[in-house]
Amino acid sequence: MSVRVEFVQEGKYALVSPGSMSVKELLSAVGADDATHVFVNGTLIDDLGRGLRAGDVVGVVRESIPGRCSICGRRAFVRIPYARLTLCKEHFIEFIRKRVGKVIEEYKLIKGGDTVMASISGGKDSSTMLQVLSELRKDLKFDLVALHIDQGIPNYSEKARSAVEELTRMTGAPLVLITYRELFNMDFPDVIHRDRSGRPPCSICGLTRRYIYNAAAVELNASSVATGHHADDIAAYALKALLIHDYRSLVKLIPRTETMKGGVAHIRPLYETYERETLLYSIAAQLPFVAQPCPYKPRNVLEDQLKTMFNELERTHPGIKLSFLRGIVRNIDSYMVISRADGQVSNETRLCRICGLPTSSEVCAFDRFTQRILGNALGPYTREVVKVKIRGLNAGF
Repeated sequence: MSVRVEFVQEGKYALVSPGSMSVKELLSAVGADDATHVFVNGTLIDDLGRGLRAGDVVGVVRESIPGRCSICGRRAFVRIPYARLTLCKEHFIEFIRKRVGKVIEEYKLIKGGDTVMASISGGKDSSTMLQVLSELRKDLKFDLVALHIDQGIPNYSEKARSAVEELTRMTGAPLVLITYRELFNMDFPDVIHRDRSGRPPCSICGLTRRYIYNAAAVELNASSVATGHHADDIAAYALKALLIHDYRSLVKLIPRTETMKGGVAHIRPLYETYERETLLYSIAAQLPFVAQPCPYKPRNVLEDQLKTMFNELERTHPGIKLSFLRGIVRNIDSYMVISRADGQVSNETRLCRICGLPTSSEVCAFDRFTQRILGNALGPYTREVVKVKIRGLNAGF
């Protein structure tokens, strides 16, 4: 098995037999001695002397690439094949901001006077989203609040929190910071060890995080919750949903989804922004972000394989991800009809009898989960903690 070297700015890759090769020797072998950022399996590294193993994926970013900017003629930073553009750093940043702005306008994600709560993990995707939204709010005239959940994951959460705190200082976005420990009296690793159902850590994370940011958005009276899902994520999720006929999930994979009565809409400003673009934007705009994957992220799951497939198709058919996603949006009414006919989507709206937030069942999934693993449904307590945080935010907002 080879080492895969991805030249992020050009959307190209090379396969190299590692032998006993170090990262530095690999960079020399592929002509990338001038790399400014090197990622091994998603983690930014400083030690170029570290050895490589078969199956490793090495991402390379350089100060510039061969060619000139299509707009100003300066040294190129990135190629955008689907737009037939080669751009310098300055015009790439402008390109992404305009692209996100177009998505917001076309899909009516935000209007003047809105309050948007941005869920920020500290990774490249949500960091890009927050910085771009902070620039666009000047013209679109909406309020922006950042929410970060510190999960207490060793050697990860502290870095993510630090990146978020620095980013919010840079952007001027007010920050609501909530920790697992203050809600559950334990950190995320303890929470998953308490669960004996076999539920994957990512599923537990998603359940708890969704509840927290929905509760915070309700208390803030936000117009929407913005998440950093990009085109690669959404295309993979959507194709998986189509493959297994999960139309209930598919109908949620559009730029804006309305929730049940009493809830808050979810928006995805990066719906037409590629993953490599969020990485390059974070680097070009010098944004702080945690440059390593979550230690609980599984590898080689179906979604990852579908992403790889889409990336291969994108190399030979530039723009195919965008075409696929726009097709989902265009045909969403048909998918909704199918999901309702199959009984996958319920029109019934109710409030959880324990915490009072919208749910499709008598008791929401968060209260059922916390009751099962902790012996106490924590929805009401979580809402109180969030309410105090929001009250403190409003005092200076």
